[in-house]
Amino acid sequence: MRLQRCVPLVAIGIFCGYAAAQDLLTPKVSGELRTECNDEHKFIICANALSLHGLGKDELALQTLSETEVPEVRKHYQIATSLPDDGFWKLVARAGAQLPNCQSELALTLGRHFDFDPQALASAADDSSKSVFTALSDLLGSLSAVPLAGLPRSAPVNTRNQEADVYRYCFFSDSAGLFAAVKKTLGR
Repeated sequence: MRLQRCVPLVAIGIFCGYAAAQDLLTPKVSGELRTECNDEHKFIICANALSLHGLGKDELALQTLSETEVPEVRKHYQIATSLPDDGFWKLVARAGAQLPNCQSELALTLGRHFDFDPQALASAADDSSKSVFTALSDLLGSLSAVPLAGLPRSAPVNTRNQEADVYRYCFFSDSAGLFAAVKKTLGR
């Protein structure tokens, strides 16, 4: 009789231990991705990795993302790829972005983006039906192609990151809403 009471408690303890271990990985990887994806020189690496993931080339995407990292970070990324429901790739997409109100910032960001690269928005709108990760890569990739997101050269480097953070956060919170807004900006 005592065994029947203990077995569920042991099972819960094992499950909680597993969940706690998993919770250590996610914040660690999130911090590493924030550092990598917001770096001026590595920004495009994250966009390219998202595009490759969207095309189903996960091994190449992970190799691209890990290529410039130390072995410890590479190992963290490798382990994190087993997170369910594209969990790792959602972390790459978010890359630590924090934004209190997606909708108010998104319209402004899309308007600025349309002014300097409407083709990137069109590509994102088209790709969103195939892979939202590739579509996000279209948006982020074009931010790195034009110096400081098409803003005056005197603008600080982190302005590009602020623009990218709007896309990253809106993607993370509501990817369908993000690409609906992209299409609306294009009049589709």
